[in-house]
Amino acid sequence: MKPKLFSTILLLSIAVASTSSFMMRAHPTYSGQAPNGYTGVVMGQNCTNCHGGAPLNTANSSIFTTGLPSAGYTAGRKYDFTLTTKHDVANRFRWGFAISAKNSAGNDVGSFSTTNPDAIVGGNELSHSNPPIQSTASATFTQTNLSWTAPAIPGSDDQVITFYYVGNAANGDGGSSGDFIYAGTATSSLVLPVTFSSFNVSESGKSVAVKWRTEIESNTNYFVVERSGDGQRFTEIGRKPAAGNSNTPRDYNFADNNPGTGSVTVFYRITTVDLDEKKTVSAVKRIALSGIRSFVSTVVPNPVRPGEEVKFTIQSEKRQQLNFSFITADKKILKSTRIQVVTGANIYSYVIPAEWSDGVIYLSFEMDGKKQQIPLLIAK
Repeated sequence: MKPKLFSTILLLSIAVASTSSFMMRAHPTYSGQAPNGYTGVVMGQNCTNCHGGAPLNTANSSIFTTGLPSAGYTAGRKYDFTLTTKHDVANRFRWGFAISAKNSAGNDVGSFSTTNPDAIVGGNELSHSNPPIQSTASATFTQTNLSWTAPAIPGSDDQVITFYYVGNAANGDGGSSGDFIYAGTATSSLVLPVTFSSFNVSESGKSVAVKWRTEIESNTNYFVVERSGDGQRFTEIGRKPAAGNSNTPRDYNFADNNPGTGSVTVFYRITTVDLDEKKTVSAVKRIALSGIRSFVSTVVPNPVRPGEEVKFTIQSEKRQQLNFSFITADKKILKSTRIQVVTGANIYSYVIPAEWSDGVIYLSFEMDGKKQQIPLLIAK
């Protein structure tokens, strides 16, 4: 019994050893599509983990891209690019590659696409797909018809993007030995359509002068000047053609000859529209108009609660009638009345009805042929 048992154990040991040896020698090949996660995002994790032949990035060889936004990327734009792998000797028969794009948090960003029949998108990476074995050995190969589209609405982690890419200069023997791997990176920062160095509004006679200066413009089409009486709802009042692309300071100005309703405070902003019809909104600037135009100097409190009293001060040069109304945003008159004012400062009050809804309404005043409208926020 012992010799037979020993023989059985020996045979099992040989079988296990043989299987283990076969598993160590057998190696999956990825000619159909490169596996995700081997573009070099993680230090030391690239195609050399599977392919052997030489250390990463052998001297006198390289890998590079053309067409990726190395000078900065524009949100939502599609970039067509190529990827070229160069070996030091013209003895390569098959070429593989993979590329990924990561933001500062290490997450995939943007999207890859291709019309190259030998390339494929897998997950969020772009790589080779059954690349053919070349009939003639070469030292250089360029992957073409590759594209990357930037995120349409970049997040806070997408301000800087890094592209990681690898190329495989393979000998084409169907195995994983004798191949050479090259890796590289490219970094791109988000480019805004325009960089403002100044934006100011000021009274100029009966007009408001809106002025702004740009330091850099990228793909800009035109500027929209917008005005608001409450700082929330803006209306276009004019346009100015933009430079398109510029790296030198440019000054723009616009005269608002009708600052509108005569509000005590008027708000302005600039919306930049680029050639792709994407819009970027500037900071908001506000200006308190002079007493020449504004005869209602204060409205307090603002915001006001339903059932609470609101007071307004009217400056008048003579004894006369003043009409005022409470008007909704859709022009519905909630209340309208007439009062008598005297020379100098006049303080009047009105209790906001308890049934009035929260939101912005407008106090509209008319006196001596002049009109003024002031937004009033009703909030519980």
